[in-house]
Amino acid sequence: MSAENLIIFYIGILMLLSIKQTSTTDCKITKGDCVADDRRVDQFCKGSCFTIPQHCENHKGADLFGKDQKFQCHCKNISNCGFRIHSKCEGGCLPGYKEPYCQTRKYHEFIKNESSKTNKHSYLFSSDNKKEVKPPMKIRFRNKYRFNTVEIYSNYSDATMKVTYPIGMDCKLNSNGSKTICTGDVLARDLYIDGKAEFYRITLYGCPPVLYGEDCINECHCSRGESCHQISGICKNGCEDGWYGEKCDNKTYVNIAQGKNTNQSAIASSQFFFHNGKCESKDSYTRSDKAVDGNFDPALIHGSCAQTQPQKNPFWQVTFDKPYMISQLRIYNQMADRFRLKNFKVFLGPTLCFESRYHEHTEQVIHIKCEKPENTSIVRISLEGKEKQLTLCEVEVLQCVDGFYGDMCMERCKFCEGSKCDQVVGCKQGCVKGYYWDKFFRKCEECSRGLFGQNCQKLCHCSQTCDHITGSCPGKCNEGFHGSDCQEGSFQEEKTENNLVFVIVPLVLLMVLITVMAVAIWYWKKRPVAKRDVRIPKISGNILSEGISEETAHLSGEIPLDECQSICIIMAGSSFRQNLLEYVAHKKQEEEPFNKEFQRLPKLFPMPYNEAMKPENAKKNQYKTILPYDHSRVRLQPDEISSSDYINANFICNQRYIACQGPTQSTVTDFWRMIWQLKCNTIVLLKDMNVSGKTKYMQYWPDEKNTETFGTIKVKHIETNCHSTYIHRRFFISKTGVDQDGSWTIDQYFFKKWPDHDIPQHAEYILEFRNALKNREEISYPLVVHCSAGVGRTGSYICIDILLNEMLNNEAVDVLACIKKLREDRMHLVQKRMQLEFIYDVLVENIITADYDIDVDDIPKEFSRIKQTNDSTRGSILEQQFQELIKQVKPCSMSLTSKDEEELANFNINGVFIDGPSCENQFLVTERPVEGKTVNFLRFVSENCYLNIVAFFHSNRDPPNYLPRTLNESVKIGPYLLKLVTFEDKKICIHSVLKVKFDNKKKSRIEEYLMNHFLVTIWMDRKYPSCADILKLSNILSAHQEKEVNKKFTVHSGTNFNKSGLLCITHILKDAITSQSVINIVRLVRLIKKIQPEIVPNCESYTYIWEVAEYLQKESSLYSNCVQ
Repeated sequence: MSAENLIIFYIGILMLLSIKQTSTTDCKITKGDCVADDRRVDQFCKGSCFTIPQHCENHKGADLFGKDQKFQCHCKNISNCGFRIHSKCEGGCLPGYKEPYCQTRKYHEFIKNESSKTNKHSYLFSSDNKKEVKPPMKIRFRNKYRFNTVEIYSNYSDATMKVTYPIGMDCKLNSNGSKTICTGDVLARDLYIDGKAEFYRITLYGCPPVLYGEDCINECHCSRGESCHQISGICKNGCEDGWYGEKCDNKTYVNIAQGKNTNQSAIASSQFFFHNGKCESKDSYTRSDKAVDGNFDPALIHGSCAQTQPQKNPFWQVTFDKPYMISQLRIYNQMADRFRLKNFKVFLGPTLCFESRYHEHTEQVIHIKCEKPENTSIVRISLEGKEKQLTLCEVEVLQCVDGFYGDMCMERCKFCEGSKCDQVVGCKQGCVKGYYWDKFFRKCEECSRGLFGQNCQKLCHCSQTCDHITGSCPGKCNEGFHGSDCQEGSFQEEKTENNLVFVIVPLVLLMVLITVMAVAIWYWKKRPVAKRDVRIPKISGNILSEGISEETAHLSGEIPLDECQSICIIMAGSSFRQNLLEYVAHKKQEEEPFNKEFQRLPKLFPMPYNEAMKPENAKKNQYKTILPYDHSRVRLQPDEISSSDYINANFICNQRYIACQGPTQSTVTDFWRMIWQLKCNTIVLLKDMNVSGKTKYMQYWPDEKNTETFGTIKVKHIETNCHSTYIHRRFFISKTGVDQDGSWTIDQYFFKKWPDHDIPQHAEYILEFRNALKNREEISYPLVVHCSAGVGRTGSYICIDILLNEMLNNEAVDVLACIKKLREDRMHLVQKRMQLEFIYDVLVENIITADYDIDVDDIPKEFSRIKQTNDSTRGSILEQQFQELIKQVKPCSMSLTSKDEEELANFNINGVFIDGPSCENQFLVTERPVEGKTVNFLRFVSENCYLNIVAFFHSNRDPPNYLPRTLNESVKIGPYLLKLVTFEDKKICIHSVLKVKFDNKKKSRIEEYLMNHFLVTIWMDRKYPSCADILKLSNILSAHQEKEVNKKFTVHSGTNFNKSGLLCITHILKDAITSQSVINIVRLVRLIKKIQPEIVPNCESYTYIWEVAEYLQKESSLYSNCVQ
């Protein structure tokens, strides 16, 4: 063999090796400047690769292009790539791809090299084969392929072949009869061919997953990046945002910026781009018009982005030939150096539309929605600061096409009155007859059953369902009505007679209303306290007007917010509040309240979460189904430890909140990195770390007084303060290599009252918890909120916080719309129906009690005010409060947790638990144990450590039967022997110490322990003790509590809970008045009454609570003055 032939032979061997079929991971070429890593293909790898010209060799992935870089160039020379799917490769394709666009895959080029051991028919896929075979023929490939075209070559004309497997391929002869062409979209490893003639060759073609059509140059726009049908382009599960139609090939919007006049502060220079077969510097490739050329490619090296020089306050601007009403934009960031868009601003003319403040917006596609649309001809994007460089690969300014509106033009208009659809609000003029405007889903919905006509305001009087448009009845009319639509009858007959009434009555009412408003305004200005004098209407069982068909109609409506129109705000707010109270009361009668509303909520939005799916990030997700959307996810800056920007967390509500999963062993460093980089100073924790023996997240903070380092972040645990509903921990964080001045304090608030798989028992708990956060000196947003997955409790709390802020501003709230908006930022927020119900419960409790927050210093003044007689009711305001706010409170259906309730029931004890100031379930309030139940009483208090007992007794009754009367005397109660060791008469009570011996039969041993007993002597009849005496009793218990490890108390009286409960309330008030600046006595009493209604049975008890509060405030002020 000659030397020349030998060289040709070796080249051929090398080419065969280069196209050797292998897996994707084996195919990656990491050495040299070859970038033929076909990472987007899961079926085969490229057979060859091209080299990167000088100056561009460091650009990894230079052959990827398009939005999200989901396309790949397969030109033989990368310099011939046009980096658009319609661009032809002038110099040919890499092996395995079909000219001229080099996107169609020639699978036969790879199958022909399969070993005969794995595919004995591989020779049929070679262009050199002449050997004929007879059908039927079964061929098995080494790998599974997705293909859309099979060509079968035969030497016999008019010999139609067919593919019998895979099913779904349509076969026909070509024009000259030399081959059969079968088309379809199939995924298979086997190919069955049948026919009447012999054949000798097969070719197999397919498209990449995101392309379709004959030459694979049509882009799929399917939901969530799914593949479309390779021939037809049809999407199975709908379209991605901004597209519609069967093939998802129609846009819901027009980009009015494309091709328009642009300018920027200065063009970047000294950048290298692919050009004329080289990498060369070309300043024109970063001109401002590159951002409106319709090319979404994020790779700057492809010459598809506008870029300014590094300078002070760079900007980019597009100018239209006429003004447009603009509210929405899309900005396409570059693939590398995305952080350059940190703190960018968008202006519509001179008006600020959007400002990025808290994070860097490193996502590739940034959706911008302005708070208010602006009519302008200029859109300007800018960065503030020195040496800033602005890079924009594409800017879209959206105008919805006819029939679409809303966020990114995703909502479809139907049934609009006059067929007019506003691109911002939808059906601005309302809906056609037979439909109403659903304010939650923002679309026209068909009238509910029993209603018809314009805005569904007419009521049917049919025995069967009437036509929702005309009101015509298919059957008979209801009694008293007749006509085709059953509208004629009693009402119509009376109409003529009462025409005069309909004219006079409104005039009279209008005059009365004007008079009332004038008096109200004068009275309002004269009153010392505004809100608390408003009479709270009783909650009636009436539902909303029959004319209002949508269930959430009461939750909307525009309310004027002008401070000068405060009387209008109060009236509007009062109306809204009353409607909400009635609505919730009505829904609470259902077997599963709010279930229908909850089911209507969209669970997922068609938004990508590609970053969360990457293998390196997937392991950081605690739950496979809870993933952060790309557009709102928190992006971390690389540091000395990690270059990853991923954490399972989303910005919520314009970056005011961060909802994240609980930190795990693999993510705790990222969690603290997020806290540091975003300068957060408050963490809201809503779930216990260990539940039912399972760890829901790791303890990401050190023990008290200890310090721990997470990556480069050092966390010191300064202090812990326990409260009945929450635990407040304070940390100090610093960073290695950063001055102490750059460090700060973090407050973590852990809400303890949220049981697993349930909701908090009482809405007051979360209101108290939220108030504690609000009283923090300064919260640096975003506020970090997490539970375990960061969706259920997290979403509920964020929703509650948002809605309560709106109510504080006298805005009408829409609960479902709020949740829908939250779910656009993070999937599954507010995860369960019961959580939606709890949100409504909190709103109701806030409506009833929020106006009764008072400064502690104002307690005497407020008590004096409410004791005054109300002329209209002939009773005091205090009595009115009791009748309307306290008396009507019903006991909770679960006044105890199921575990507590079960325990007390097992011991046959009638009692309840009440939280103390710093201890959950600190007080067990029960009846005095009677003969036959004393053993159970002693067993329960002993086993549950309620060994500090406070006993009230009447003067005409003996002390408790378990209490010895003389020193060293013993009393035997079943297996318990109680001996009086010591006692002390404290004038207020008798403090006795008992030694208890318990004969434990199960453990065959005698157990001994001490019991402290306080026999109250100041309240032996019905008359309430003085405030000074009840405070002394409370102080005695507090002093004892401070000395003892066990801080739990059992409090019992006779057969009711009045005395015991009022002592507990005194104890709680004392702590609140000395430690808080604001107090809500109404809310406290309502909570206690929900737990046990007998504690505050009448207005006398309610008055006594106010008297105690007044006395405590004066004593506290006196002590403070003495100290000063």
